[in-house]
Amino acid sequence: MAWGFEVAMTGLDMTYIWSLLGFIVMVRSMVPKKVTDAVVALLRTWWAQLLVFVNPFCCFHIFEYGTSPRGYRNRLYDTVQTYLRGEGNFRQVNALQLRRSETDKHISFSLLGGEVMTDNYEGITVWWTHTVTRERGRDRGKFSLKIYKRQKAWAMASYMDHICSKAADYRVNFHHLRLHGVSCGRWRCRTFGHPATFDTLAIDPSLKARIIADLKAFVECEEFFRKVGRPWKRGYLLHGPPGTGKTSLIAAMAKYLEYDIYDVQLNEIASNRELKLLLTRTKRRSITVIEDIDCSLNLSGERACKEPAASSYSSCTSRSNITPSGLLNFADGLWSSFCDERIIIFTTNYLEKLDPALVRPGRMDMHIHMSYCSFEVVKILIANYLSTSTHPLFETIEKLLGEGVLITPAQVSQVLLEKKDDPEIALERLVCQLELMKENLGKEEEKNEFEEYQQMSTAGNQGRTMEMSPLKRGPNHMRKQLVRNSQNRNPQLTHQQVVVQRNLKGRGGRGQPRGRGRGRSRLPFFG
Repeated sequence: MAWGFEVAMTGLDMTYIWSLLGFIVMVRSMVPKKVTDAVVALLRTWWAQLLVFVNPFCCFHIFEYGTSPRGYRNRLYDTVQTYLRGEGNFRQVNALQLRRSETDKHISFSLLGGEVMTDNYEGITVWWTHTVTRERGRDRGKFSLKIYKRQKAWAMASYMDHICSKAADYRVNFHHLRLHGVSCGRWRCRTFGHPATFDTLAIDPSLKARIIADLKAFVECEEFFRKVGRPWKRGYLLHGPPGTGKTSLIAAMAKYLEYDIYDVQLNEIASNRELKLLLTRTKRRSITVIEDIDCSLNLSGERACKEPAASSYSSCTSRSNITPSGLLNFADGLWSSFCDERIIIFTTNYLEKLDPALVRPGRMDMHIHMSYCSFEVVKILIANYLSTSTHPLFETIEKLLGEGVLITPAQVSQVLLEKKDDPEIALERLVCQLELMKENLGKEEEKNEFEEYQQMSTAGNQGRTMEMSPLKRGPNHMRKQLVRNSQNRNPQLTHQQVVVQRNLKGRGGRGQPRGRGRGRSRLPFFG
């Protein structure tokens, strides 16, 4: 009996259900479609709210590309990917995508769509999910972070700061330094493989120590910059003759700080607006370099770009419309402080050609003079190229350099490189090069002395007094002798009389004119 009652009840229930469904269908056919759609939407909203109320989790989504029409890449997406890779969480996942670009030191791992991994920080477990969608013909990834609702504030503050900090450390180990250049108004990057370091850099040891100390202080003084109200950036001006190692110093600074380099060629930039746009696309922890700035723009002291000068070192380019004011804003304007921990470096071979407003403190905080070789610099180059720290010819080299011979590190490197396998011959050639430069230096001084002697003679013949220029390099025997003769004989003598005295003291004796064996001079003798 009981079994039969249950069967009857089951049949009754099915009849009731079918009747209810028929009634719903009849009512829906009688009610307009707009009303039914509104009711369905309302029910879905109530259901979603109910799920949100019941669901203990919340989610954060990080898209690979932004939602703007241009779709710039989201840097936080790359930061999360670097962090998850560095923490070793990819070992939990069975399906991975492997790749290796020219900027990577090792193989790069990335998640496929739908993969989930867990992470634990400060005893709290979170879940990362990676999904991939196809939009506009390209794959676009998204990271989703799922955490408990009660930990939402913790994730927004402590956990995200932890991710950014760790990712910055891991990025140094995973990637080579990058050299960015301008092409068609956008940055294009390549692996930066310059081998220069501070260990091999051939500059004065005291200057090297001062630069390293300044860089270290800059990196460690974030709180100080915040305290004094200054942007966290630093400007360096490298100036000196060509071949003294300015480019190698930039490479050594980048290697020491592990900063990417953005090389700005002003001739390739059309306007101030494009220059500002490129500046906003640089990353923090980077070095922005403008080499040979005196050749790229007319910065000789006038803010407006005038007609091209005769010298090729400060001429206005035909393509670029960058003005000096635009460059000043680039170096120290409001837009220059949008990104922290940045360094700006200008290089020039002719410091006197630059506008003082460009190199003032605040824009260029430290001026570094890259000069000719001292003996200490030559010893560093010899140790680098020949692996030699002592040699009998060192005394000769030091003596020649002390006598005023000027040679650049590039010239010394060229001599040593030709015979790098034979230190003896390499050092002998270096000594010969220094001796030859000493002879040329003497000839150049004689030429300069003769030109100044002619100028003094011309000025004396015209009845004018010309001030003697100070000694520039080495001894100047002719000028010293002229001054000595004028002081010993008669302090009131004019330059014309001094010149005549020297002509009369030539090969013919006290009263005989120079170059004449007989006859009397037409010029009077002032004794």
